[in-house]
Order: sequence, then C-alpha cells, then structure tokens
Amino acid sequence: MAVDLLVLGGTVVTGRPDGRVLFEGAIAIADGAIAAVAPRREVEAQYAAPRTIDAEGMIVYPGLVDTHTHLYQTLLKGLGDDLPLMQWLDASTLPSIPHLTPHLCYVAAALGCIESLRSGCTTIFDYMVDHRDTEIYDAILQAFDDVGIQGVLGRGLRDRQTEAVQLNLPSFPDQLADCRRLLDRYGPERVWVTPGATWAMEEDSLRAARRLASDRGTRLSLHTDEVLFDSEESLRRFGQRTVPFLERIGFLGPDVLHAHCVQLSEEDCQILAQHGSCVSYNPVSNMYLGSGVPPIPRLLELGVTVGLGADGAASNNSQDMLEALKVGALLPKVAWRDPAIFTAADALRVATVGGAKALGRDDFGTLEPGKRADLFVFDPLHAKSVPVHDPVSTLVYSSGEVNVRTTIVGGRVVLDDRRIVGIDEDAILREAQSVALELSEIADTRRRVEARLTVAGS
Repeated sequence: MAVDLLVLGGTVVTGRPDGRVLFEGAIAIADGAIAAVAPRREVEAQYAAPRTIDAEGMIVYPGLVDTHTHLYQTLLKGLGDDLPLMQWLDASTLPSIPHLTPHLCYVAAALGCIESLRSGCTTIFDYMVDHRDTEIYDAILQAFDDVGIQGVLGRGLRDRQTEAVQLNLPSFPDQLADCRRLLDRYGPERVWVTPGATWAMEEDSLRAARRLASDRGTRLSLHTDEVLFDSEESLRRFGQRTVPFLERIGFLGPDVLHAHCVQLSEEDCQILAQHGSCVSYNPVSNMYLGSGVPPIPRLLELGVTVGLGADGAASNNSQDMLEALKVGALLPKVAWRDPAIFTAADALRVATVGGAKALGRDDFGTLEPGKRADLFVFDPLHAKSVPVHDPVSTLVYSSGEVNVRTTIVGGRVVLDDRRIVGIDEDAILREAQSVALELSEIADTRRRVEARLTVAGS
C-alpha cells in the first residue's frame, strides 16, 4: 500500500491510555494522518513510501501541545526578571505592546514557533493581546504557516485601562468586530475569543465575548486566578471571587480554557469540574513570577482537563516545552512533598492528549491510526539522556532540545534532521535580535537591565 512517509525502527511511545510502547516499531503516514502503528516488520511488509525516516535507535513520541503562550514576548526575554506579575506587566510587556507592528509580531511568532518545533511541540495556542493594528493577528497566523506548526490564535480582548501604563485601546465593539473578521477568514479552529482576565474586563464585555464565541462556535480562553490580585479585584468589583463570578454570568463551560489557575480555592476547583472546564498549567512562568503552585493534582482528581503551557517568553524565558514538561512534573512533588503525586506518565499525558483535549480536539495527542501525524523523533545518544531505561522517564526528566532530531506536523516534516525546513532560521534569529533591541529602546524597557549591568560592572 502506497503512503507518503514511513518512520521505521526505534521505540514508539504511543501515548495511548493503556501506555502502549512498541520496541522496534514503525509508523506509516498518509494524507497527513497516521495509517498504521505496528512492529517494523509488519509496516515494512505492508507499506511503501517515497521517503523513509530511519529511526533505528531513536524514540518516537506524540507531538507536545503548548496550550498557552504569548509569542510576541519572545522579543522581551530578560526584561522583567525578578518581579511579581503586576509589576512585571508594568515594567516589560505593557510598555512594549503599543509599539508592536505586524513585522515585529511575525518575527516574534516565527522565533517562538522555531523553538517550539525544536522542543518537540507540534501544536501551539498563542494568546495575542488586544491591539489597534489588527494586521498583527494575520501576521502571527502567517508565521504559523511559514514555520509549519499547527497554530491557534487567541484574539485578545480588553476594555479597562491600567493605572501605570495607558494603552491605546480600540473600542470594545471594534475588538469584537475584528474577532468576527478573523473568524470569517480563518475559521473557529484557528481563531478563539480571548478576554485577558476579569480584572481587565467589564461584566457586560465578558458576557458579549461569551455570546460571540457561542454564536460562532469557537472557544474562549482567559487568565484565571494567576495571582491573588485576580480574585481580590473580582471581589472588589463584582462581590465574588473570579470563578464563582464567571459561573454567575454564564461564562463557564467545556469550551473555556483557563490559563494558570494558581490561586484556586476548593470551591473554585469544584465549580470548574462541574462545568467541564479546561486548565492550562504553566509551571515555569508561575515559578519565574513567584505566582505560586496551581492545584493540578486536585484538578485532575476532579476530572478537569489539564494541558501544559510554556507561557510567554518574557516570563519563562523560552518556548522550550521539554523544559516545561520537566518542571511541570517536579513542581507538584515539592509543593505536596510527595514524589508520587505527579509522575512522568502524568506529565506526558498532560502535555499531549490533555493538551489536545484542552484545545477541543481529539484528532491528535496520541500515535494511533486515524490521528493527525503529529510526532517527533528523539535521539537519546547524548550524555544528558544516556542510559535509557524507561522512555517516558527519559523524555520528562533527562531530555533537552538537543535530543529532538525530527518533528512532523500533520504528516509534514518541518524539522528535518535538526534543520528547520519552512523558513530561514538564521535570518529570523538575526532579525529577532535586531528588532528586539530596537523595541526595548523605543518602549524604554531596558532601564532595569542597564542598571543591573552597571552595578555588576562597577
């Protein structure tokens, strides 16, 4: 039987609920989907393809799913170190946003997507903040296509100004109109409606966002209780904590992805579970900003869908999903002082099939016939990962970008023997360095860095 691509040999970690692993396995790919996952001898006997990837001695995993990031922040790495969230916003991201252009956002998105592919990530959800220049959203979607990653864009909404930084916001009706434009052009699988957070929104605006998403059959996402300020401000303005307030106004549902959820109460966890809500777990960002530890084990116990996220590179400071995978596995262990509370298998499940489900998808996340061919080939022959006893443990605890040899998205080889195929990586890196420095000067966000370097050099 003719197919498009064969991945032959190696250990295939399917990511299926039963934990099936094939030693000396193989995968046949046709029309962007997996045609077969079976022992190598069976696949070689039944299928032929114009290209074969030799995975002998390698490990093949399902592609990782990044359920929350802000790709424009790849240009802001290192500008907000050692600050809590609200001060970090005022020091690095909010001053930069008004100066973003479609070109800057394209370069930033391409840079983040390249790193994502190099860390085995095949699907990414980018929450892009509200902006007056609506072409920035098209630029990000173009970067997804050019780099070759499966990308979903969250069109940010906001209608309340900050005290420290005044944003040149379009009117809220104009923001909703642009959501409709994007949905008309790209469809609900590629564009979501994404209010920033309850503290950045009026109640009527949250209701309007909910109506739009329901009417157009798309999904919603917002930052939920990332820090104590979220529910403190919700109590002040609405008389309820964030999650009960969202329940009261009819915002919650299985089509809502809540980012962070660090400061949830038991009542909040119960409410999210009752509404079938989804949560994006962003461990590196939560540690970097000192936000706290989200109750991920409890959420999973209650049946809440949990995916993994890198979050923006200004609070990480990378888009390395393998780093997020390891930190995400370790953080609950130390918080609960229980090494078994969140295992390597739990972490991989959250980062693959959990992430797919959090994005409302069931067509990827595992390596099974009929699923999208989203996967990566892992070379374990590096000092960090040798010896391999358990391939799941190796990926979660003993890996890095150096191990990722080939990444395949929808059957298309986009990282080919460690080379990005769809775009000139070197040119993007050089351009990103140049425009990031220009942006930091225009936005005046380098003062803290320069002061720190001056003190260190004096």
